[in-house]
Amino acid sequence: MQRPIAIGLNAIGSLFAVYILIFKREGGFKDLTDFAGSALELAGPWLAVDFLLVWLRWYRGFIVAGCSMLLLEFYIYNGVFIHPQSSTDAIAYVFKPGVQLLILLPMGLLIGRALDKHSVALTTKK
Repeated sequence: MQRPIAIGLNAIGSLFAVYILIFKREGGFKDLTDFAGSALELAGPWLAVDFLLVWLRWYRGFIVAGCSMLLLEFYIYNGVFIHPQSSTDAIAYVFKPGVQLLILLPMGLLIGRALDKHSVALTTKK
């Protein structure tokens, strides 16, 4: 049951990053390297989760990480595209991949592992 939820959250995040890349970028792309760099910056954290989903079976952790990453994604999108407060709000997209990869993903995986161990401890106690 947890595997489809984890994969679905990751798919939503990946598709949302592609949507931002294709439909919300102003001025288009200069060349293929500009497109590839922008794609890696926007969808890089979601590609990392794709890769890790293949190797790790910590689905509860991926659910926690995916939810937190999606919340950050929607919060920044809202602040940049829907309700911008200043012209510098788009700078958040520079820091977003680092926050997602270095803080939210490991924290979500650790919380998920702790929940897994706690549920195992509860089931063996009975």
